[in-house]
Amino acid sequence: MKLFVSPCDVASLKCLVAASVCEVEVEVLGVDVKDAATVVPFLAGAQLPILEEKPGLLVFPPNQICMTLWEAGRGKPTKRDAEWSTWENSRLQEGIRHGSDRLQDCFLHLDTQLQSSSHLTQV
Repeated sequence: MKLFVSPCDVASLKCLVAASVCEVEVEVLGVDVKDAATVVPFLAGAQLPILEEKPGLLVFPPNQICMTLWEAGRGKPTKRDAEWSTWENSRLQEGIRHGSDRLQDCFLHLDTQLQSSSHLTQV
């Protein structure tokens, strides 16, 4: 399998984590976002990441890539596995919409912890 990813892309990172967690060997190929169409020349506006399961068989979007990797490495995904794959849609967006105060509290707590840690703030 080949995984075409874009450096510093959250969706690509998610797919790389899934491959690692599922212990699936993939050939990782870094592609610039503007060159994604070279991977899938027949699809205008192609977006990374893209998984090539075998020559000619391409998988996207990222959540489907994660489920494909999960099946390849661990068998049929459970409901909980599927929830992990889609957490940004099911949890993060909901939290941002309905819990911005709660998120702000979490960020303040994290900031306080980081500032009080000598390991993270001192060079």
